[in-house]
Amino acid sequence: MASERKKVHLLCEDQRHERLARKVLEKRFDVGTRDVVVDVASKQKDGDASAWVRSRYVGAVRTHRAKRMKSLPSHRLAVVIDGDKFGPSMRRTQLDQELVDENESRRGADERIAIIVPTYSIETWLL
Repeated sequence: MASERKKVHLLCEDQRHERLARKVLEKRFDVGTRDVVVDVASKQKDGDASAWVRSRYVGAVRTHRAKRMKSLPSHRLAVVIDGDKFGPSMRRTQLDQELVDENESRRGADERIAIIVPTYSIETWLL
């Protein structure tokens, strides 16, 4: 029996974040290029890319949760947001607060939602 293909919605700030996430998804989780749907802030508008990611996070989580409820267990959400000014812990707190502010529950440990927070010189992170 063939294994179910993993589908990932990737929400990120820029193309460097996208490249990093794609490499991690490919090497660590065996997710192919065609199985990733990408929303990149820098392709959408000028301005604060991290604010763009935070503003889209709640909608992405709602969509993810709805798809999981519709028996699509292979659906995943990956969010890449820069941590240079705030660090990984504060960024995760900010994203949790975005959910709470919109009357959504915080990300659960059993949810397939990955938060990737690269800090300082992402160029050195590229695999």
